[in-house]
Amino acid sequence: MVKVRSLGELQNLGPKSQAMLAAAGITTLEQLHKVGSVRAYVLVKATGANASLNLLWALEGALTGLPWQ
Repeated sequence: MVKVRSLGELQNLGPKSQAMLAAAGITTLEQLHKVGSVRAYVLVKATGANASLNLLWALEGALTGLPWQ
C-alpha cells in the first residue's frame, strides 16, 4: 500500500479542488485531516468559490480512500 503524503496525491482531488482548498487556507494533508471534509467544504464555500456538493463528496472520498461517486 502506498502512503499518501500530499493533497496532490489524494484520489478525487484535482488541481481545481486543490486551488479551492488553498484559497480556504488548507494546503496540507494534515490540515485537511484535522478539519475534516465537511468543515473544509464550509471553509471553501466561505471564500466565495463556486463549489458544488461534488467537492464535499470528493473531499470525503479523498479522506476515506473511496471514489467520490
